[in-house]
Amino acid sequence: MHTLHITKSQQIDASILSIIVKSRKYAYFILICLSVLVSPPDFLSDVLVIIPLLILYEVSVTISRFVHRKGS
Repeated sequence: MHTLHITKSQQIDASILSIIVKSRKYAYFILICLSVLVSPPDFLSDVLVIIPLLILYEVSVTISRFVHRKGS
């Protein structure tokens, strides 16, 4: 039963990861809108907030892929 639970959770993790990767352009759009709303009304400030958010998103996707491959 424990093995079945691990297999099911790995399938769920793989499907969530594939959804995250496929919806990257929507995530970028949401992150950019969020950063424009949070930052002061200046283009440079917008860019300085957008860049770390996009980098964190890509790093999290990369770590998720690495952990998923290592767990498989």
